[in-house]
Amino acid sequence: MPSHTCAHPPSIQRIGESTNSQNRTFKHTPGDPSVPPRRREPADGGADAGTCFFREDFDDGRLDGWQTPLGTWVERGGEAVQTDDTLARAYAFAEATDGSTDLRLRARFRQLSGIPGGAIEITFGVNTASPLEQFFCNFEPNGADMVFMYSDAAGDSRSLQELDLDPTTMPGYDPMASYTMVLEIRGTSFRCWVEEVPGSEMIQSDPRYSSGAIGMKTYRMAAAYDWIEVCPVD
Repeated sequence: MPSHTCAHPPSIQRIGESTNSQNRTFKHTPGDPSVPPRRREPADGGADAGTCFFREDFDDGRLDGWQTPLGTWVERGGEAVQTDDTLARAYAFAEATDGSTDLRLRARFRQLSGIPGGAIEITFGVNTASPLEQFFCNFEPNGADMVFMYSDAAGDSRSLQELDLDPTTMPGYDPMASYTMVLEIRGTSFRCWVEEVPGSEMIQSDPRYSSGAIGMKTYRMAAAYDWIEVCPVD
């Protein structure tokens, strides 16, 4: 069963959207939202279960405790699925993580369909009173960039850092496979990378960051999130 308890939540920041305008769509039958999802892999390599203050494995058949302001979000087969690959902004955030500050977040996800510049993202520092204000770390599995972004309360997004990264050149890389994103926040500094993609680490800081909720986000991509855990940073 998922845990929505948040003992002393950590802090978070806001980030923005990719502006890639290509509209060619990748489709992959096993990942199509109309077919059963792949079986999840358990969270591993994270902090001890007793130390994490938020864990979600989407096993209860509902998205209880999650706000879904934009996008088409459903729970299906033990995954949180955002089914619309045409939206430039789709996100959901966990209410129990509001007020989070220093933390280490890990999330397991996979794309279902999307354009070449489409992205799967982790959003953080979500201002729950005005949730368009948020930071996010962006991974483009079809090849392009890793990006840190910030979106203000009006939804105006800007890039804070871009890393030229094309994982499709890696031997054996599968853009439809599952990947694990890690986000670490210390004060107003944050670091993000994808565990399976060498050279994907980004480090950034922003004085606008103080605290906020964490969540899931996509840019012109349908995606499935297998699990998310938030723990104190080492």
